Amino acid sequence: MVTKKTVRTARTKLKNLELGTKVRLSSGMTAYLIEKGIGTATVVIVEVPNTPSFYNEDGSVDTYWTGKQKWSPDTEVEVVKWNVQFA
Repeated sequence: MVTKKTVRTARTKLKNLELGTKVRLSSGMTAYLIEKGIGTATVVIVEVPNTPSFYNEDGSVDTYWTGKQKWSPDTEVEVVKWNVQFA
C-alpha cells in the first residue's frame, strides 16, 4: 500500500527556488517553475482550486488560469513536496 501526503514548507519567493520546483499560491493554484529571468518568472499552472472563480459556467476549467504564465519573481509561494510512504 502506498500512502501519499502533501508536505508544505515555509513561504518563499519564486526567485529563491530552483527550476522544476512545484509551488502553491495562497489562492490554491499549483504550478511548476520552469524559467527565471530578470524581472520575470515563468510557471506552468497544473491545478486550480475547486472554486467558481476558476471555472466557466459549464463547469470546465477557465483556460485563462491554466498553462504557461509569467509571474513576478517576488511572488510568494509555498513549496509543495510529496511524502510517499510504502507499507
